[in-house]
Amino acid sequence: MNLLLVDDEFDVLNGILNAVNFDVIGVDTVYTSQDAGHAKELLSRCEVDVMVTDIEMPGESGLELMQWVRERRLEIVMLFCTVYADFNYAQKAVELHSFDYFLKPIYYPALQERIGAAVQEAQRLKSERNYRKFGQRWVQSCGEAARNFWNAAVRGTEAEAALLKTAERELLPYRKEDRFSLCFLALREEEELPAWKRYAFQNMAEEIFGEQKNVHLEAVFRRTDDVWCVVLSQQEGFSEQCIPELCRKMCGCVQCHLSAVLSCYYDCFISLDGIRQAASELLLFCEDDAAAKSGVHSKGEHSVRELSCILPQLGEWELLLSAGNGEELIRQIFRYFDELIAHSQVDKNVLKSLRLDITQMVHSVLKERGRNAGEIFSNVEYDRRYQRALSSSAGMKRYLSFLVATACSSLRRSAHAKSVTGQVQEYIGAHLGEEITCASMAKLVYLNADYLARLFKKEVGMSIGAYLHECRIQEAKKLLLQAELPINEVAQRVGYDNFSYFSYLFRKRTGVSPNEYRKNSLSAGEKWRGAE
Repeated sequence: MNLLLVDDEFDVLNGILNAVNFDVIGVDTVYTSQDAGHAKELLSRCEVDVMVTDIEMPGESGLELMQWVRERRLEIVMLFCTVYADFNYAQKAVELHSFDYFLKPIYYPALQERIGAAVQEAQRLKSERNYRKFGQRWVQSCGEAARNFWNAAVRGTEAEAALLKTAERELLPYRKEDRFSLCFLALREEEELPAWKRYAFQNMAEEIFGEQKNVHLEAVFRRTDDVWCVVLSQQEGFSEQCIPELCRKMCGCVQCHLSAVLSCYYDCFISLDGIRQAASELLLFCEDDAAAKSGVHSKGEHSVRELSCILPQLGEWELLLSAGNGEELIRQIFRYFDELIAHSQVDKNVLKSLRLDITQMVHSVLKERGRNAGEIFSNVEYDRRYQRALSSSAGMKRYLSFLVATACSSLRRSAHAKSVTGQVQEYIGAHLGEEITCASMAKLVYLNADYLARLFKKEVGMSIGAYLHECRIQEAKKLLLQAELPINEVAQRVGYDNFSYFSYLFRKRTGVSPNEYRKNSLSAGEKWRGAE
């Protein structure tokens, strides 16, 4: 424990230092100060547990010093001493939560006893703070341990026989006879929720499922990108009916506050060694019900069926795509898909089959037309939509729309590829003196910059940049034949502000500098005219 003595009288400080046996009362270090300003400096850089201060001092009083300490929330036990038995002083000291208050002249044995009591109080407060801090950390660590435990149990990464041993090792209060409920919460959205909505979703689940009296919330975590798992331990008086009630409340909150659609799947009375199997069956139910919009379903409603997807219209759909009639194609695909949903003929396997067959059909048509589907669909946007096609019926429709629209756009570009290249060449020829980039050319012809670059090189035999330099050098040759035109102006007219760079490129392509080219060309012209 560290002590600070504050008094403007040196004799008082010296008397306390000599008269009090600090070792006996548990004080390790004693700091002294004769004014409030110096005391504040000491308090700012030293750890102090107990402070004894005079009230009447030049400048700031001891009461003002204590006010400063309280404003900064310093955890210090305070004692006051004064020569005046003033009620106002005592009242103010009480308001500032001082530990003790005594009068001068000082009776040292009594002062030692009071400082000893203050040291004990400081020790008690420090222990209490440490306990609170440790308790918070312990609660946090238990919550994290529980989430890790249930995540492993639900995913099957922890052997069922070892679950109880793991719980015992992690100090988790689970027993063989305990029973649990599982809820899988599936977001049926076209797009993945942004980070702030996922955070809000987690908080909603923890609040709603944590408020029921007869169940205890053990963990909430993400099982897949769109599916969250809630684990509840069943308490005395538990009724299965409370689970769908909580799920319906969760659905309503998600709809109201996140504008999202939620489906819930639950199972109850699960033993610890049955968690893996129950979780596996619930996840299968969730995936098989991918066409569902929203609702609450118990595991008992799930029936495993062998569904299949046959596309008798595939030949007709190929003709529509080849003709570039993407709108009609999407209408027919959606009509077929909606009929499957209406007759409860959609599960995850059907979604996979539908995605595979239509994707292969699109790739086949593109290949026949000389288009490389791998390049066309090689982007993050396509990959994201492809993955989310299996999450819900809305996700599948969004993927198919993107797939068909992108394919039709590529087929249209292919049909007028020559005219696109011609537009670029024509523009370059008319704007040699301006800044020209592949990106600006792509905007001109409404194409992706990378695609335009590949198309131009394929049709012309060189990149847009190389073609641009070639055109500029050819134009520069013509301008150099005008003797009165300065060479640096020639460079600017063909788009080169940097004369050195222009000279470097000119020499690289012609073998001579611009000045040498002019001299050689003009000299050859004069000889030709003289020969005439």
